[in-house]
Amino acid sequence: MWNKKRKKQDIRNLKQYEVINIRDLHPDSINGFNPNLVRELLFRNEDLDSLPEVISKFQFVEFIDLSKNNLTEVPEVLRKFPHLKSLNISDNPIESLPDWLSEKHTIINIAANYCSLKEFPAVLLNMPHLEKLGVGGNSFEIVPDDISNLHNLKGLGLFRLNVRELPESLGDLTNLESLSIGNCPHLLSLPKSLSNLKKVKELNLNNMNFSQLPSVVCDMISLEELDLSRRFVPKKDNNQLESLPSCIGNLTSLEILKLKGCGLNNLPPDIGDLKNLSFLQVELNYLKTIPAEMVNLPDNMAFYWQSNPWEDIPVELHDVKWENGLPR
Repeated sequence: MWNKKRKKQDIRNLKQYEVINIRDLHPDSINGFNPNLVRELLFRNEDLDSLPEVISKFQFVEFIDLSKNNLTEVPEVLRKFPHLKSLNISDNPIESLPDWLSEKHTIINIAANYCSLKEFPAVLLNMPHLEKLGVGGNSFEIVPDDISNLHNLKGLGLFRLNVRELPESLGDLTNLESLSIGNCPHLLSLPKSLSNLKKVKELNLNNMNFSQLPSVVCDMISLEELDLSRRFVPKKDNNQLESLPSCIGNLTSLEILKLKGCGLNNLPPDIGDLKNLSFLQVELNYLKTIPAEMVNLPDNMAFYWQSNPWEDIPVELHDVKWENGLPR
């Protein structure tokens, strides 16, 4: 059965606009849409290797989702959307991005994760208007210095790459609010210039092989969420963190701290300075106790402590009212 028209409310102009998926392109359905009101084309996971030219009639489309298809290139028909703002081409066997993308000055969000990109797409470096960019899960090994051209970026995904280093020019992206670098097994350090990123609120460093937390993380004073978790507990003396630096206490805006499976032997007393913490996850480590200074953490904090060899809990903590209570 062909889908009926679906509408959403556009708060900005208080008009109804329409969303189209692939089933709506049936001749019996497509004529029922007002081309001037269509804002989204959702063609996710539809086994597509091309796009029909008929979609170009929807000139006011702002968001197109082509993820999880069989596209080997970015369809040329996308050049015909003068108002396109957001494009998701993730999970397609696309090896490169076309030069004409840089002509699309309206595009501010591009997701090209888990494609087949063998090099960082040069065309992206000519799109300084981008605000969100995801190129994680590809096979390229070098992030170019010229990524600093993207000075309007607020969100950047460089996760699951084979990179061994990141350029110092990342520190020039001072508008970043979200940065994901997790699952990069060969990346053993971070650029010192990241200390310039004072607006970053979310930092994802999960499943990394850091033996020590890079001190530059402690300079990112606006952090609200920090993910250092690992999928598996590392073997002792095998790139485990063992401990956090005392400077972790500098991150006083931190609300969410994920430390699952890091191999930690202890937590620093300075963790008690994180008075905005609402979620602390320390499961699957080697912790035997926790510092008494954690009494300063909020009563309503969610504390996930399971699967540690607990021995002793400071008496100062016996009356805390954290969600999940204390280790037993």
